[in-house]
Amino acid sequence: LGLFDADGHVERAVTHNLVWSGPGAPLPVSQRLMDEVMRLGRAVIVDDVRTESHTAAWTSVVVDGLRSLVGVPVPGRGGQTIGVLYFDTQTHLADDPREAIELLTGITRLLGTAVENARLYREERFRTELLADMAHAFRTPLSVISANAEVVADELPGDSALKPMAGDI
Repeated sequence: LGLFDADGHVERAVTHNLVWSGPGAPLPVSQRLMDEVMRLGRAVIVDDVRTESHTAAWTSVVVDGLRSLVGVPVPGRGGQTIGVLYFDTQTHLADDPREAIELLTGITRLLGTAVENARLYREERFRTELLADMAHAFRTPLSVISANAEVVADELPGDSALKPMAGDI
């Protein structure tokens, strides 16, 4: 599973039997399939690369000896594709993957919702912390101004019109 940032680089990934170098590095999978799923925003299935000439020359297919590939988009807010659920194998798929696409699409929708909720939570937590910091930053100088105003008010003549009423500061 690869999740992408706004620039199309892998931001987070969960892999099995693969070594990924971390954020920004490509996943060690068929980048052409990943790119195609991201571009089209729909599932892409290559049931047998030997029968689909456009995929037979893909580097990862040749180097890794892949035979079948499946990529399902992870939808985000506004229908934008934020990631890809990816499978590949060196053997022919035993079952017709098209039958599983409905289930995989449901799973990726749940994944997309969970990812977007986590992002929204992180953004809201950042806003809350920022507002708390700003409130603290404003409170400190305001308390100094208020204390100075009280000192000045105490120095004014007893019935001066400039002297604030108790609680005005």
